[in-house]
Amino acid sequence: MSRETGKYRYRGLKKLALILQEDYTLSLFNKIYSIIIGVISSAFYIRYLGVQYKGVYSYINEITTVISLIINWGIYQSYPFYFRKEGHKIYNKYVDIYILQFYIYLFLSAIIILINKNNLVVTCIFLQLPFLVLKTQLDNTVLVENIRFYMWVDIGLKTVLAIIYFLLWKFAPVKIELLVFCIALTNFIVCVIYIIITKYKIGARIFKPDIDFVKEVVKFGFLPMLSALLMTLNYSVDIIFLNFMGQPIELSLYSVAAVIINYVWVIPNAFKEVLISKVARNDSDEQIALSIKMSLVITLICFIGFILVGKIAIRIIFGVDFEGCYPVTIVLFIGAFSMIFFKMLGVVFVVEGKQKEYFLILLISVLMNLIANSLLIPIWGMYGAAIASVISYSICGISFLKRYCRWKGKHMREYIFISRMDVQRLMKMKPGNS
Repeated sequence: MSRETGKYRYRGLKKLALILQEDYTLSLFNKIYSIIIGVISSAFYIRYLGVQYKGVYSYINEITTVISLIINWGIYQSYPFYFRKEGHKIYNKYVDIYILQFYIYLFLSAIIILINKNNLVVTCIFLQLPFLVLKTQLDNTVLVENIRFYMWVDIGLKTVLAIIYFLLWKFAPVKIELLVFCIALTNFIVCVIYIIITKYKIGARIFKPDIDFVKEVVKFGFLPMLSALLMTLNYSVDIIFLNFMGQPIELSLYSVAAVIINYVWVIPNAFKEVLISKVARNDSDEQIALSIKMSLVITLICFIGFILVGKIAIRIIFGVDFEGCYPVTIVLFIGAFSMIFFKMLGVVFVVEGKQKEYFLILLISVLMNLIANSLLIPIWGMYGAAIASVISYSICGISFLKRYCRWKGKHMREYIFISRMDVQRLMKMKPGNS
């Protein structure tokens, strides 16, 4: 390689580094990479599990997520609020509580697994539960403390998981518990990395946490915890209902459709993650509005693209056995637009202390989801579950948007349609300006 070529390469890498210094740019890079590596990962682990086991695995994951949200007590939910008040000095207090919880849940999970060692579902749930709780707590804490570090760790984790899924697909016998063990192990490694790099100082104080502080954060986080539980139920109740009311093949097909929609939400989640960090520092409404509008445009492009090439893509990526999930995915896509409003504005409601409104809107949408699923699945199977989700998502997202507009004294169109000023603002954005 010539000196001149090396110079240009160095300049190129330096320019890329400057671009990735901008929070939104790095977050978008992270999510675009997540989509690419995620699709590859999904192809590996879905082919590994096949139609026979994919539905059961999705059911296990949904139940695990629901339990984890309950037993973390919503402690991490209060972190942006207290970070705004006290800054970085509260970090150790929170991690003390997280580690103490982890020890307790690890011990209890071991006992439950020993008692139910012949029950595959119970074993898989509690095999990953303590690690999922700890990782969720540290994810949301590090996201506020150092968003760039969080995103680079996320990129690394997704890459490692893709490699693991490939190795399982090619060389391992099909066992759900083996897949769950690998995921639990990688989650634990990520938690260790978080704790080491953030220079958390472990000590005897973790066994004597500040009881008054614990009571305060649990009290603050209880309603957001219930809200997070409702949010998860809003996403997962259809899979839980299908497990008991639908056909096994429908559960597998529907779970793959849900995976595809989750990838559609990756870009909105990129904006959401940056907003968590920025709203915790009291940033303006302009970034919220722009994030919503950009997410809507990107989701629309994804929707059109999926209509055109989705069936072929499913056949290539997941296999011919999963081609039947194409029409139900299109139905779910309709509800994806409304949930963008919830994803963006829910952050603001929590940070601003409006947990009661946040909770009430979610409660209504989940109740509608439960009712609609119980009525529609016996009639239309997985399509009934998809329609129930669209109804629930629409009620949830539009309610958040209407309430936020009333709160801010603005019209809904200001958060839906891109204006000339938005285009000008995007054109003026410079790398490195967070």
